[in-house]
Amino acid sequence: MFYGQLISTQLRKLAFKIVNSSTLLLPAWKKLLATLHMDERLMPRDVKTRWNSTFSMLDFAVEYRKPLDMLSGQRGNGLREFELTQEEWEIAEQLRDVLKVGVRYLLTRRQFTRSTRVIRVFLIDARYPDFLRCDCILLKSDPKSCHSDTGYGPH
Repeated sequence: MFYGQLISTQLRKLAFKIVNSSTLLLPAWKKLLATLHMDERLMPRDVKTRWNSTFSMLDFAVEYRKPLDMLSGQRGNGLREFELTQEEWEIAEQLRDVLKVGVRYLLTRRQFTRSTRVIRVFLIDARYPDFLRCDCILLKSDPKSCHSDTGYGPH
């Protein structure tokens, strides 16, 4: 599992805890958002079968970073294990930005069909720390050509 997946997992678990704690955390979340004059929203679920759900979750988390930090940082809420460090937030932003390119591309392409394959490959960018491996999205109609283009899989 790479670092971006660990961050996504932390955010997924944090969202689950908030939504499923209707007597403690959910009211605290709503109160915190009202105090900060932010729209009352819940973090979108990251679902494996929805191609843009990881982006949606990360985009929400970056936008709602302050209340997420405040809620997870309060000892009485029992969410300290899900609190992200400054470095983890930077990685979440970078991963969101990489995924945003793919989402925009998919939404603007008229040729995107059910037969289009979305292939995840790992990219280590020299501008970022070695541990940051961003998901890049390659789109091909023929999965065999994806393997030959990326160097992964059978040739």
